[in-house]
Amino acid sequence: KAVRRMFAIAAEKIGPQLNKEMNASALTIEKTAKQLAPANLGKLRQSIKHNIGEPLMKSVYSELKYAPYVEFGTGKKVFQIKGGGQVDPKYQRFASQFKGKGKGGYDDLILALLHYVKRKKLAGTYKVKSKKRQGNANQKLSEDLRVAERMAYFILKNGLPAQPFLIPAYEMEKPKLIKRIQNLLRK
Repeated sequence: KAVRRMFAIAAEKIGPQLNKEMNASALTIEKTAKQLAPANLGKLRQSIKHNIGEPLMKSVYSELKYAPYVEFGTGKKVFQIKGGGQVDPKYQRFASQFKGKGKGGYDDLILALLHYVKRKKLAGTYKVKSKKRQGNANQKLSEDLRVAERMAYFILKNGLPAQPFLIPAYEMEKPKLIKRIQNLLRK
């Protein structure tokens, strides 16, 4: 009875402080994940959110369908990190649930790549001084589409390497939170 009572008193005393530390860590993980996430149109970064509503239960997440594929890679390059290395083996089992065909179709891929090709000016001929693209609207669309289709073929054939953002953010914050919790327990 005495031990249970001691734990109950400790929980009352430390619970609110522990919750505060966990909230701070969730916010830090969210901020770091947003910094680490690749930014094409910014949708992935904007989608990263936190939930700190429940006591001692916090989460940082993205609801975008393609977020896990960015985090863990696709096709032949699943678990391979862009620039070298592998997704940590302790996360590969979790990541394997996303292996295989995603929810989007070929048209979605082409449309996304078309926006990317236009924004990065990867197709067409440009005037040197004015930097304006030459050709009429149909020619421009045709050139953009051809480049987007080649990119789609390459992606579907080879896959894309992982560009982790949530897991590294969590792993960076975890030891700091553990240290702060240990300091709380010493008081």
